[in-house]
Amino acid sequence: TSSIVFENSRAHDSGAGATGGCSACDILEMANGKPSLIVTAGWDCLVRAWDASSGDAKGIKTETQAWVYALRIIAPNLVAVACSGGMFPDENTLLRVFDVTSGEMRRCLRHHKRGVHSLDVLETRLASASKDSVAMWDMSAAATASDEALAPTWHNAVDDEVAGVCMMPGLEQVVVGLRGKGRVVIHDVTTSTTSALQTRSSDVRDVAGIPALGPVVAAAVQDAWCVFDVRVSSPVASLPAHGKMGPSTLRSDARAFLATGGMDGTVSLWDARKFACVGTFSNPETSSKPISC
Repeated sequence: TSSIVFENSRAHDSGAGATGGCSACDILEMANGKPSLIVTAGWDCLVRAWDASSGDAKGIKTETQAWVYALRIIAPNLVAVACSGGMFPDENTLLRVFDVTSGEMRRCLRHHKRGVHSLDVLETRLASASKDSVAMWDMSAAATASDEALAPTWHNAVDDEVAGVCMMPGLEQVVVGLRGKGRVVIHDVTTSTTSALQTRSSDVRDVAGIPALGPVVAAAVQDAWCVFDVRVSSPVASLPAHGKMGPSTLRSDARAFLATGGMDGTVSLWDARKFACVGTFSNPETSSKPISC
């Protein structure tokens, strides 16, 4: 991992005339666990696909005045991008699906509410979340002509903001949405039923599923990160605070490893099976700056 992060690193805005840096990224792993593709996007309205071994950009997709807030690789050659449709944040937010080889836009999906900031992918489904709503989309080849969500969009009825969204293996119809005041909300898009799990914190910052452990979700809260089995109402475990200020973002892989990015600019790797920290590092150039993705 260190050879990719440091030896092959490139600035997202290194292209001619590009500015704005990196605001979102995702990695595609091969069967042997090694990364093959890294996709980045920035405030400069560009999306780039990088070869993970060489660090060279494989393609550039340009959408004029479309700031990117989140992205997920949904197939070896397809990436879903949440971006604004105009000059200002939250304006006419669209979900665009690009072919990373040709640069062509394959689909354009309209999330019901503006401000999509979180995405998750599970098999052929994509979940999207804005500040006050969550939707699920069919990304299979058979649905290439459809721009409608799989089920009615869930709308947040209270003032708590949605902080993140993820989906559970074996429970494909269930979208897990996070909202403030320490609650993890589980919404079944087929029955429109909702249940809530209470964390031991007043501030939920992000959520990530841990597929290797089953229907298990990790929540980044103000002073720790918690692990829930969505079938029960109490946490499976609660880990100590990440760094000095707690975690700001989470990401898991297929082997039950979880990465946390901290408000203090540090990154930690955890073995979620053992609830143990494998290691922590920080980049001097970004010290004290919150990790956003």
